[in-house]
Amino acid sequence: MATNSFCMINRSLLAFSFILLMISGAESTACVQTCDNAIQVKKKDTCNQVAATYGMTPNKFLSFNPNLPCRHLFIGQWVCVAGTAC
Repeated sequence: MATNSFCMINRSLLAFSFILLMISGAESTACVQTCDNAIQVKKKDTCNQVAATYGMTPNKFLSFNPNLPCRHLFIGQWVCVAGTAC
């Protein structure tokens, strides 16, 4: 009888330790995106052209502007051309 109680306590402690380990490992290190330089879109600007003008790849440009619909840029729209991307 005492052996069964001891085994049950050990299993409970093991399960509790596992849960604590999972919770402590779940902390996120969220990236904070910043924009250090933004420009306004001019007539005939495209994502690729703006990226090239500021010396970056189109993918890098899109990482600074993750929700930017490149097919629908409009004059006067602000886009980020330097900063920290996530």
